[in-house]
Amino acid sequence: MLFRSCITFAIAWGGPGPPPEGPFEFCPPHEADSSLSEPVSEILLDPSFGTDGKVMTQLGSKGLATTVVIQPDGKIIAAGHGPGGDAVLARYNTDGSLDATFGDAGVSTLSLGFELFVHDLALQADGQIVIAGFSWDLFDFVTTRFTAQGQLDTEFGVGGVVQTDFSDNDAAKALAIQPDGKILVGGDTGNGSALVRYHSDGSLDTTFGNGGVVVDGFGSGSRRGGKDIAIQDDGKIVVGGGGDLRRYNADGSLDASFGTGGIVARGGNNFILQHDGKIVALGANGLTRYNPDGSLDLGFGFGDGISVWGGRVGSTDLALDEQGNIVVLGNGFTVQRFTAEGHRDGRATTDFSSWPDSSYGVAIQADGSIVVVGGYRTDFFTPGFALARYQVIEPEGASNEGTGGETAEAFSEVGSFLALTPDVFNPATFDAVSAQQTEPDTPRPDAVQDDTVDLALTELTSDDEQDDGTDYQIGRAHV
Repeated sequence: MLFRSCITFAIAWGGPGPPPEGPFEFCPPHEADSSLSEPVSEILLDPSFGTDGKVMTQLGSKGLATTVVIQPDGKIIAAGHGPGGDAVLARYNTDGSLDATFGDAGVSTLSLGFELFVHDLALQADGQIVIAGFSWDLFDFVTTRFTAQGQLDTEFGVGGVVQTDFSDNDAAKALAIQPDGKILVGGDTGNGSALVRYHSDGSLDTTFGNGGVVVDGFGSGSRRGGKDIAIQDDGKIVVGGGGDLRRYNADGSLDASFGTGGIVARGGNNFILQHDGKIVALGANGLTRYNPDGSLDLGFGFGDGISVWGGRVGSTDLALDEQGNIVVLGNGFTVQRFTAEGHRDGRATTDFSSWPDSSYGVAIQADGSIVVVGGYRTDFFTPGFALARYQVIEPEGASNEGTGGETAEAFSEVGSFLALTPDVFNPATFDAVSAQQTEPDTPRPDAVQDDTVDLALTELTSDDEQDDGTDYQIGRAHV
């Protein structure tokens, strides 16, 4: 029987008699997590996409997709870097083949005479495509627009390009398009961060901030500015960066009704807006959900507003599906799905080559399929775009066959305990933890099958002795 958030592990048994037969599935949800006996979804590569769910588009000596959007017709647009520092857009049909009606046989390349690192893209209502990034040569915000057919829109800015300079060290990182067609671009500056609003033709909207620009100090004034932008239904603007969340009024002033003076400190960088206006933010160790006023939503995750991200890899992006489920992307094409309540619900990792692959962007199709983009490697190079599409197979009934979470063998002998070392469970809370088999006659809930034993989480003292004052029932093992 599969339980949500399980870890499959091997043991070193120190108790009397022979050890119980493994493998074990260690399930460590918080006591407030009611999903203990709920099965997880399966996340599988979609065989109808590309080759066994994967697509590789070679661009030359260098190529990497950093961001992705799904068109209303289901076609996929990926953007990133190409050879010589060119910006590259590629559009794919729903089966993963390149769309020959876009650009040059499905690929559009923009050469500006300097390297352009694309960080974000967005679709306008008319199908035109806006991308934002920066140049190591110029250190300016660079925003460009393409037609729906993949041609540079020369009516935007100057010849299709807008460059905005704030300091000698600027980098655009995030992009959003308002319902009225105005374009918001955020990112780093040498002074902290900047948020810019342009008219649809690329000219600065001088009604916003100071002449179209808001310069702020994210992360105590460090150069860690806007990494994510979203526009609420009421026109207010949420920006994440420097570990903080900030909300601005439509005119660029901070919204004092959000957090403390418009700021939720240490709120996160990347985030998504839920359909009910709540904000789910991605931090180094987990997801946090905030109410529309910036306060923690205690109904999320472990009952404290937090859901642990168990990927143990750098988290790079997240997305929301129509049912409110949350998908978190980790580097190396690792996908972790969470329910709308913050319970972990399936995970997948995909390899494109024997070298470490990189993933940077995730989007969810209308049918719930998950599209991830990044780069595949050959030797020390990433010569092209890599895409993977996953199907989510939600379980039927209360059980599901399959394997548990990641394999871990970080256990040691501590008396009659199955001792779990702190890097596997929660180093912020425990110096060491252990899972102990309960007595055979211990009553079990009806939902627990006969082939399971209860596990208890026990905090250990520094000399590896059990601390009898701290004992938590947290999961079950399948034996």
